[in-house]
Amino acid sequence: MLASDYHVGWISALPLEEAAALDMLDERHGNLQQASYDTNNYVLGRIGPHNVVIACLPQGVIGPVAAASVAIPMRATFPSLKFILLVGVGGGVPSTHHDIRLGDVVVSRPTGQFGGVVQYDFGKTLHQGHFVRTGSLNRPPDVLLNAVSTLDAQHLSQGGSQIGAILQDVVWRNPRRANACNYPATHKDELFESSYAHQISNHALCEACDRGRLVNRPPRAGNHPVIHYGLIASGSQVIRDSIMRDRLSAELDVLCFEMEAAGLMNYFDCLVVRGICDYSDSHKNKRWQEYAAATAAAYAKELLWTIRPVPSFRRVLTDRTPDDSEGFSARYEQDDSFQEGPGSIFETTSSGTPRYHSAAAESACLKSLWFREMGGRRDNIDRAAEGTCSWLIEHPDYQQWAANNKGFLWITGLPGAGKSVLLDTLVSKVESQRDEKVIVASFFVHGRGTQMQKSPVGLYRSILHQILSRAKILLRELTNTFVLKQLNQGEYGHSWTWHEKGLFDFLNTRVKQYTRQSIKIFIDALDECGEETARKLSSELWSLTTPTEEAQSAISVCITCRHYPVMDLFGAPEICVEAQNSGDISRFVHSRLSHVFKNRNSRRDVEHEILRKAAGNFLWTALILEQTTRKGRHGYGLEKIRKEIQNSSPELGQIYKEALSKIPAEDRVGAMRLFEWVCLTEEPLFPIQMRYALAFDPLDPPTTIASWENLDTFTETDGQMEILIKALSGGLVEIVNGDNIIQCIHQSVKDYLLQRGLQDLEHSISEDQSSSGLEDTLAKAHELIFKCCMHYILTDEILQFPVDEGQSPARQYPLIQYSVARWPSHLKKADLDGRLQRDLLTYLQWPSRTRLDQWLSLCYLDSRACVLQSGAHLLHVAGYYDLSHVIDAVLDNNPLEDVDDRDAQDCTPLIWAARNGHVEATKCLLRHGAEVDSFDSERHSSLWWATNYGHLGVAEILIQHGANTNLQDDTGRTALFWASENLDEATVSFLLSNGANPNIQDNQARSPLYFIIGHFVREKARRICRRLLEAGGQPSKKLSEDESLLRWATNRDFHDIIDLILKLDQFAHDDNRRALAFLQALNWRNFSVALKFAHAGINAQKFTDFTGETPIAYALSRNSQGVVGVLLEKKNCDPNGRGSRGTTPLIATAQLGLVVMMKSLIALGADPNLADTERRTPLSFAAAGGYIDAVRVLIERNADPNLSDQKGKTPLMWAAENGHDPVVELLIEKGAFLKAQDTLRCSVLFWAAKGGNSAVLELLSDVDKEHRNSLGQTALWWAIMHRQIDAAKHLLTSGANPNVTDTDGRSLVLWAVSTGYLVGAQLLLERGADPNLKDRKQQIALLVAAANDDIDLIKLLLLHHADPDVEDADGYTSLSLAVKKGLTNAVAVLCEVSQLNRVDRSGRTPLLLAVMNGNETVATCLLQHGADADCQVYSGRTPLSFACEYGYESLVRVLLDYRVNINIQDQNGRTAVWWAAAYGQTAILELLLEKGADLQILSKTGESALMKAVNNGHVETTRLLLRHQPAALSDPDISARLLGLATDNNDSAMVSLLIEEGVDCTQTLPSGRTVLSWAAKNGYLDVLKIMDSRGIDLEAPCDQQGLTTLDLAFERGHKDVVEFLMGIWT
Repeated sequence: MLASDYHVGWISALPLEEAAALDMLDERHGNLQQASYDTNNYVLGRIGPHNVVIACLPQGVIGPVAAASVAIPMRATFPSLKFILLVGVGGGVPSTHHDIRLGDVVVSRPTGQFGGVVQYDFGKTLHQGHFVRTGSLNRPPDVLLNAVSTLDAQHLSQGGSQIGAILQDVVWRNPRRANACNYPATHKDELFESSYAHQISNHALCEACDRGRLVNRPPRAGNHPVIHYGLIASGSQVIRDSIMRDRLSAELDVLCFEMEAAGLMNYFDCLVVRGICDYSDSHKNKRWQEYAAATAAAYAKELLWTIRPVPSFRRVLTDRTPDDSEGFSARYEQDDSFQEGPGSIFETTSSGTPRYHSAAAESACLKSLWFREMGGRRDNIDRAAEGTCSWLIEHPDYQQWAANNKGFLWITGLPGAGKSVLLDTLVSKVESQRDEKVIVASFFVHGRGTQMQKSPVGLYRSILHQILSRAKILLRELTNTFVLKQLNQGEYGHSWTWHEKGLFDFLNTRVKQYTRQSIKIFIDALDECGEETARKLSSELWSLTTPTEEAQSAISVCITCRHYPVMDLFGAPEICVEAQNSGDISRFVHSRLSHVFKNRNSRRDVEHEILRKAAGNFLWTALILEQTTRKGRHGYGLEKIRKEIQNSSPELGQIYKEALSKIPAEDRVGAMRLFEWVCLTEEPLFPIQMRYALAFDPLDPPTTIASWENLDTFTETDGQMEILIKALSGGLVEIVNGDNIIQCIHQSVKDYLLQRGLQDLEHSISEDQSSSGLEDTLAKAHELIFKCCMHYILTDEILQFPVDEGQSPARQYPLIQYSVARWPSHLKKADLDGRLQRDLLTYLQWPSRTRLDQWLSLCYLDSRACVLQSGAHLLHVAGYYDLSHVIDAVLDNNPLEDVDDRDAQDCTPLIWAARNGHVEATKCLLRHGAEVDSFDSERHSSLWWATNYGHLGVAEILIQHGANTNLQDDTGRTALFWASENLDEATVSFLLSNGANPNIQDNQARSPLYFIIGHFVREKARRICRRLLEAGGQPSKKLSEDESLLRWATNRDFHDIIDLILKLDQFAHDDNRRALAFLQALNWRNFSVALKFAHAGINAQKFTDFTGETPIAYALSRNSQGVVGVLLEKKNCDPNGRGSRGTTPLIATAQLGLVVMMKSLIALGADPNLADTERRTPLSFAAAGGYIDAVRVLIERNADPNLSDQKGKTPLMWAAENGHDPVVELLIEKGAFLKAQDTLRCSVLFWAAKGGNSAVLELLSDVDKEHRNSLGQTALWWAIMHRQIDAAKHLLTSGANPNVTDTDGRSLVLWAVSTGYLVGAQLLLERGADPNLKDRKQQIALLVAAANDDIDLIKLLLLHHADPDVEDADGYTSLSLAVKKGLTNAVAVLCEVSQLNRVDRSGRTPLLLAVMNGNETVATCLLQHGADADCQVYSGRTPLSFACEYGYESLVRVLLDYRVNINIQDQNGRTAVWWAAAYGQTAILELLLEKGADLQILSKTGESALMKAVNNGHVETTRLLLRHQPAALSDPDISARLLGLATDNNDSAMVSLLIEEGVDCTQTLPSGRTVLSWAAKNGYLDVLKIMDSRGIDLEAPCDQQGLTTLDLAFERGHKDVVEFLMGIWT
């Protein structure tokens, strides 16, 4: 790979996030050279079709700057990166809108004004602390947003994501990752209330937290992670504050917090994916981090699946073999959808870059497995007779196999026993159950069918097509391979095709390990593949069912087969059909005879005779029944029929022989020709093809197609051909309905004819009974077929066919496809002495190339034919097809011919012979001097081709002739590389045994070992690895192959490979490298491997690359004391070596109290006072752990008990905090200072109080209990703060002051109340704490309890005489503060002891405050407790007036129910009605009027409610008031004033209303104008229209100057008004 081949960047912030990213790789690549300033460490690999670069932030460094510092050099080294994925963990923001849970995934998506990520802490602070965010971050690129949308839609349609399946696959590949990838069911997903802080304890977990404060969330249906799309908040600080979290959620609607994205979004095309590991509150811990990282990584992998790849290169290979019986284009010529299949998996963007369609690619991949005849054999099997086959379904062996969903089952039987019908019935039975947990796949081998119907590649393609149609995740995996082949090799079917080995490997690795469903595979007639192939397939199918080291296989296999060839049954159960099917045969015979013989006794005799001879053979029974029923219908006597049955042979072969003997003598030549074509062709012929085949006369071959069709023997129509076939074959040949192909009626017929029937028929024709044996008979038949094919090709029409126009001749010339593709096979089988091959030169008129080139051009039109191109030499054809006599003939006739001639593909004849595994052709060419190391355009030699295809016989011949096993191709790779990559164990051993160099490196410095490391999950890969290492293989250091090899061997505990690794140069002679390997083994928790390296000798003074710890410290952190013991035993460590945190071996052992090891280290020179980076000594750790023996040892070895750490804590403080009273006593005895203080000026008594151990407190009774730290706190304060109630009691009993205050003036009881600590507050109050002590904000404990709505604390404080009327700095009492916050429960309690009508500094009573806040519940509570509803404060206004002003209708009803004075006037004379009218509260106004509110009351300014409504433009309110004050319309002064207010406000709607309600609109207004002049001047057309409808004269003068409305409208330019008035006047 080149750096330009990588298009996706992936950045992780934490090592555990990178580990999750590495789990997603489908393939690991070697390292590449980096930019000069690039200090990043990369892991390169492939996910699906994408090459990915993975990098992690430096250890201990996080945040936006760190992320950018990784991304910038990444872009420099990999300039082709299209985008970056930032994948890892984040803190969730749950809300009522977003049900976010731990393990869910959040994906950045543009929302509102933000591009998907918001930098919440970037901005400026203005006056009075107001914060304003500035700047913006870019959105992800369209390619990512489109993929996100596509994936979201897929999830919606499929009912969920593939995250679970992806993680399950990771665990399968690496069981050590189970803890990270499985849902952590033992860790509860708990969300605490926002107001409830984490309760401090000795652990980061929430053991001390109150489960009563958990948020009640509905349970989910399962544990599957949910994907959330939206805004992600990025900043430079870790959020552990639920209040801040909720504030930002309400303000920005963010879904999670993280710290790196802000550094990338404006500089790189980036998408952020975060797995939720906590809730961004004080309860934050790390227990969910690994699983959250895994779910985020799995989402990212699934996202990459949906993004089309960017190909870095495309090379086209022609990789078809002559055995690929079905060309791709031919198979799908009827399938129009496929014509867009593989090509349509990519689309070209505007920039010319191909993009990948996942759905189209999956469809194309499935179709590439399909072939037309896939289900042909099963479709033509007769359905089982009613009542038969049930015995097999009920058979205990089948029942057990079906129930277990695993294992192997054989169903064996004689030819004709009915095995195919039985299996078809079984498959139909299982399919009909429609079990979603079971995938059913079947293949019915067809020995008389096409090559694909009887070959392993056809079987595997069919089986995989059926499985992948049901298993989506498996389809995606094979699709990845399909897409890569499309990119790198070209179009499927033209440049490459599926091979048996690759398909089996996929079944044996990925499908076998599939865990979502069990897979039942049914194979019929395995024997019809041929003896050798059947044995090979049975072994492979058996291996599919065998369990792996990790789990049972998902596959179970059921096979039907004859009793021969003799095969290994692998100890699997075997059901013999003929031993079980007598009942089926009996029912079958009875049903057929019952229609012919009505006499029961007669029928019984015939049935008995047939059943006696049937011996379990269904086919024999059917043949006899056909004869019997025919004779019965023709009136034959029963006794004669019975005797004929008695005399019939029970052998099928004898029946077939009798059938042949009945063919008339004059028809036997034709019959012979028919049987030859039916039995010996490579694929079945159609009737139209057979018409030409049977007409051919080798003694007088036709030269044109026309003359061929004019032969007397030519059959005119397919219908006539069907009649002829029946006549010639004696009923042994049939035309299959549907497929329309010609075949024997049963495989046993074909077997008989090939074994003896053709020979017997030939003897019956020939006068010479001593003539040839079977081999000669078959050879002559193949010769006939060869000549027919060759003469068909050499007809004038075919030779002159315009192949350059690209049209196929198949439609015009039916036999052309078969003739072109298959004549070489028949020639080879026909030629026993070489004569016929030499005649080929005559047929082709060699050395003229005209006919040869025409044939090669015809081959190009048919993918089933050879891939040689026009212009190839006859020697290439001979090498390709193993025609050694042709080679001899060409070179003997012309010794000057170039035996190494190169064709259009730059291949020599020897390359083609080696590639196709032809031993004789290879020997012949080498004998004639062919260059043994000739190579093609990619420098692939003959040996490379032979070994790559597993032709070891040819390879051995090449090596005997001096072939170079280390010849490198264009990529620098040898045959050994390819054999290793293909896991071809036999070829690897062969090459190594013949001098192949296991250390040779390719152009990217990779060794053969590189290509097998990623396959270590397979035993075959491990065996090859061992073989390479034993042969002296040294993995490349440059690409860290040695490290990868070590990781795999260590992870899987392969000790034999570890032993070989220890012999490698980089390990055998480098103790530093062994030390690193030792530490890596510890990291992977493989202690037995670590011990191997420790025993081998390591430089234990070195530190690890990934933690910075010393080997001893790292071993102890992994609980491997045995490893430490070996290191100490060998004195193989630096006793004072320091890790990244300054941890020495003595500190590491002291942390665990390992006294023996500590003594050994001190004996080796360990300094007992050497501290780590936090200045903690070994004594500090031993004291903290309570290891008294370790403490004693250290003190005896001169450890200073008074050395303090970075925070000023001494060993005594650590021991006191953790409650280790024996250690405390010992340290005091040994001189520990009791008056020592830490950096917060806390004494040892503080830490003892925090720990809560009464025995420790007793030991420290002489320490000053009233000593205050820098925050003004005492030891009692710490006891209360840390919820240590017993310690608090002890201190209070010892005289501690309960009324202590801190530097903020807070009393201890106030602090306890503020944290909701009821037990602590109660203790303090009972011991004399003053509840009315104020802090600097003038708060007392009761105010805080009221603000927190803590009823229990409120009652407790009141019980201890807390003053409810104390005001805080803002003038709030406990009651008013509770009212302000709307805390009904607190208000109800405080109402009992507070002044309900107390007026605060703002002039508000509690009731007024509740009304102004719109809190009906609180207001009701106050009224119920006696609050004055008519209390006039705040400018003399009542609560009712405020409720009317604010529109609180429900509150108005509540107040009215308490019989308030509805007409009370405030200081300005305004009533509740006036306020409702002023603010347009129509519904409230109507309510007041119903209750008798007086509309006549005017304010002190003389303004009525009606006037205020008009003045404020409230139309509906005015309409209501006019309805209740009709007299106002008839009062000219009032009406003039109302119109004046409306016109002064230019309120045309109000003016219109007033006119509609009947106000006199002709009068002069207080302003001196009229309504007409006002409307005309201002262009109010609607007002003029209303006045016109009322009969007002619009033509009369309307102002003081005598101008009309038209004059005024024209003067002001109101065109619409002018047009309206002109219309009236005219």
